[in-house]
Amino acid sequence: MAEFLIPGGVDLPDPSAVEEGYTQEEIQGLWRFEVSAGADQLSPLLCRLIGCISEPGYLFMELPGADDQPVTYYLDGLSSQGMVGLFRRYEALLINDASLSFGFGSHEKDEELTCDPCKVLTIWVTDPAPLRQELAALSLPCRDTLRTLWDVVTPENPLTCSPVQVDDADLQTILDELSEFGIYRAEK
Repeated sequence: MAEFLIPGGVDLPDPSAVEEGYTQEEIQGLWRFEVSAGADQLSPLLCRLIGCISEPGYLFMELPGADDQPVTYYLDGLSSQGMVGLFRRYEALLINDASLSFGFGSHEKDEELTCDPCKVLTIWVTDPAPLRQELAALSLPCRDTLRTLWDVVTPENPLTCSPVQVDDADLQTILDELSEFGIYRAEK
């Protein structure tokens, strides 16, 4: 089995037990997928899966705030092309910054893709068929159970999630650049 590549801002001494693949379950008429993929697979995977979210859509970013309280930002009214374009523009930071959760969702349907700090994906959709096709196209196996980065953390194998800079840019850079397009901070 190939080595599981972890994102840049994640430090885990031994990721060898982490599995690539996905699980799926139907919950009250919605389908929930959990996806684990190495850092080398995340960009093509996310581009394909973001394209499964119905438009108009939105971007959300959950950043660390004061007193360990997360701060959430939204950018609304995005087309599918706009969602994928935003991801592509900032993918190095989004994939590697382990202080961040981010995702994309639909304003019209109960569909949302969340990428947590360890870059484990949770996707909620109404129709599972397109998502299954995209996951199959990337050769990610469907599993009954899945060991993600979170599942292999122990006192002997501690996890550290850290922010990163890419080409002198950080998460504040994304917020600054998207401010002219209407990104806003969610009210508590």
